[in-house]
Amino acid sequence: MALSNLTVGVICCVVVAIVALATRKQPDAREPPYVKETVPYFSYIYGLLKHGLRYFDLVSAQQPHPIFTIDMSGQKNYIVTSTELLQAVHRNTTSLSFSPAMIPAFRRMGFDEAGIELIFRDAHTENGMYGEIHRVQKASLLPGTESLDELCTLIRTKLLNIVNELPSSKTIDLYAWVQDLFMRTNISACFGEKDPFSLDPSLNSTFWAWEANIKVLLLGVPSTDFPAIPTTASQG
Repeated sequence: MALSNLTVGVICCVVVAIVALATRKQPDAREPPYVKETVPYFSYIYGLLKHGLRYFDLVSAQQPHPIFTIDMSGQKNYIVTSTELLQAVHRNTTSLSFSPAMIPAFRRMGFDEAGIELIFRDAHTENGMYGEIHRVQKASLLPGTESLDELCTLIRTKLLNIVNELPSSKTIDLYAWVQDLFMRTNISACFGEKDPFSLDPSLNSTFWAWEANIKVLLLGVPSTDFPAIPTTASQG
């Protein structure tokens, strides 16, 4: 007798939960306290899908600890709620490495392994490309620099042209218009003549579908838990 879709779905969920629990890393005594899930593996995923990033505010409000650990399908996330502790984290950036967190994030954003290895090679030293990228960006975008002035001038020119061309009697979807404005000004100015979104405008809707879920996807929630559109957008 053929199994119904519901039965198959339940069986798959049970199998995934068993595998996740079996492969879950044990808490390290040096780590912040763990937040226990109501339903192992699925509680956080459901909470994020239902509430978005506001879910972390709801979890934080229930925790007495200034920092705690959330384990989502083997991906550990440290949540800091204390401003004093957050300042301490920023002051100790030389002794804290964010590469272990950034590498999975880059991987989920579509970077291939060769690119990730190149970017994060020697990331903990001054000779690494990751640090060099940061130094170049900081030097180029400091207030008063020629490159920043040129970028702002280009964005302002594009913005004024678009606004001036807008018919005064036309009713628009403000949110969609602002999205389009962002793509045609900021993104276009940053990429230059080879801006892929200008060359292929169909990528715009794909980008916004991906952007709407990127913060949750970066947390390590499996793509099978999301609608097909954001998943396809991230792969594209």
